[in-house]
Amino acid sequence: MRAGIIIYHPKRDSILTIYRFKKNESYYVLPGGQIENGERPLRAAIREIKEELLLSFREEDLKLALTYGSGPSQHIYYFTTYNGWEELDINGEEKERSHDQNIYEPTWVSLADFKSVTFKPTDLQEQILSFFHAKFEKDDTL
Repeated sequence: MRAGIIIYHPKRDSILTIYRFKKNESYYVLPGGQIENGERPLRAAIREIKEELLLSFREEDLKLALTYGSGPSQHIYYFTTYNGWEELDINGEEKERSHDQNIYEPTWVSLADFKSVTFKPTDLQEQILSFFHAKFEKDDTL
C-alpha cells in the first residue's frame, strides 16, 4: 500500500506534483510512497512528504481525500492546503536516484492545466479532478 498528500496552493490555484522523466518518458505523479509495516497510512503520508520534499504537516492538517486501487496496490491520499512560496527541491531516496535520465522535480501544476498534463495513473488523475470539482462545489473558501 502507498500513501500520499494532495497539496493544494490556493494563491497559485495549483497542486504540488512530482515531474518525472524516466525511460525517455515525461509525466507527473503525486508525492508519496510505500507504507511501512505497522505504519498507519496517515503517518506514512506525512513521513513520505517530509522525506521527499522536506515539508512538515500535522495529522490534524490532513483530511482523507480519496483512495485508489485495492489490496496491496491501494493508494490512500490525504488533502491539505499550503501557502509557502519557497522553491522546493527533491530529497531523500529520490534525490539519490536522480540523474539526467531519471528526473524527480517538484512542480506546481495549476488546476486549469492539470487535466491536460500527462499524469500517471490516468484514472487517478480523473479522481483528483473529481475531488476538486466536488470540493469547489461544497467549499468555495479553498
